[in-house]
Amino acid sequence: MTKSNKENILRKKIGSARTKLEQLSIELEQVMDLSVKVATELDLIKNNQTSATYPGLNFINLRNSLCDLSKEKRHFWIPSILATSGSGPWDEQEFDEFLRNRDIQLFEMPDDDVDGLILGVEGWSEDDVSAQIYDRDSQSLKIYTQELFVFGLIAGQDPYLLLEEDVIQEIGINHPAIQFILNQRFVWPAWSSSIDELDSNNDSDWDIDGSEWANESVLRQLGYGASSTGPSEIDRRRILSKAFSLPTLPGIESNDQRKRWGAGKSAKRLHAISNFLGWLINLQGAEKPSAKEKWVSDLNWLKNQYFSKTMQFTWPVVINRNLAKKKLTYKTNNQKISTAQSRSRIKEPEPVAGMLVPKHALAAVIGPKTRYSVQDALNAIYDYVERNQLLTPGTSQVNSNDKLFALTGQMRLSKNELDDIVAKNLLRY
Repeated sequence: MTKSNKENILRKKIGSARTKLEQLSIELEQVMDLSVKVATELDLIKNNQTSATYPGLNFINLRNSLCDLSKEKRHFWIPSILATSGSGPWDEQEFDEFLRNRDIQLFEMPDDDVDGLILGVEGWSEDDVSAQIYDRDSQSLKIYTQELFVFGLIAGQDPYLLLEEDVIQEIGINHPAIQFILNQRFVWPAWSSSIDELDSNNDSDWDIDGSEWANESVLRQLGYGASSTGPSEIDRRRILSKAFSLPTLPGIESNDQRKRWGAGKSAKRLHAISNFLGWLINLQGAEKPSAKEKWVSDLNWLKNQYFSKTMQFTWPVVINRNLAKKKLTYKTNNQKISTAQSRSRIKEPEPVAGMLVPKHALAAVIGPKTRYSVQDALNAIYDYVERNQLLTPGTSQVNSNDKLFALTGQMRLSKNELDDIVAKNLLRY
């Protein structure tokens, strides 16, 4: 072999080694990049941030593609006057545009005509939501989370007809806006010999500072008063009604005041007005018996006029499925499929004359026994509360777990409220 041939072979080997070295360098860089990504993901998992950075099923393109599969379906279930509030898992503006691209009109809230509301996890308006749910029930206002509504678009049917109730309950328990709605409840003020005994909502956002009731108080600026020369009963109640309904109130200057007084037609607004009257009764009632009589009368009028209406709304809304089976049918491949065929349900117990039968939500708590007296059912529910340590010590407040939430629609309630709910969930034959 000549010297030149040896040199050529050596050059080829050197070239081949350089090529392999370059390939190994590239692979090493890729491994380093991958290790950095893995370390980052592990750090995110450690700090519980993975869900915030990785959208999973909430990828916008995945959501859109799934909804496009049912784009030709006629969504009769969608409320005709629909509003949205808040973001999460999708940005509110992007989500609104997504709905408009599917020929779904959106309207401003609050409005008495709105019959459907879609809520995001964050950024929703407490004032607007409070005002929107006033004097509404599950038949006149349907409330969805963003995920529930998208599920309905994909399925082509109302998600409340398709999902099991425990799934809907779980969504409600973990959704801040739904929890806000469920917490629009407070203890109606009572009066006593001591101001300190005035009932409280036990929430600093709801606390009313008695010193705010002065010559320039909100109600006084609206013309309210209980003196002998003050407004008549009709005028006083007209002023109270105005104070409850106005979007903005005179004399409210700071953000803290606006937060405590809440939106017009909201539980927080009613709480502020009623507690002012209760504060007056406790502070000045003994010295001004004539004024006290008017304050007590007005407080009772407020309760009868507004309290039950404000406290009326609960979530989740579970449609009367017997009614839904008759009203809603959908066409797929030229075949009518009724909602009765969409999902099999647990059958009601066979009725026997003279017995009380628990509805499903109650039976899930106290057991599927087919015969109860009211007292038997109450004993069973409180055995359940005690076993699961759901009673706040030293109080009459019951704290719901998943099953109790499915029955009551409330995270917290009094024993009296629980008694009423149990009685309403017993069917008489």
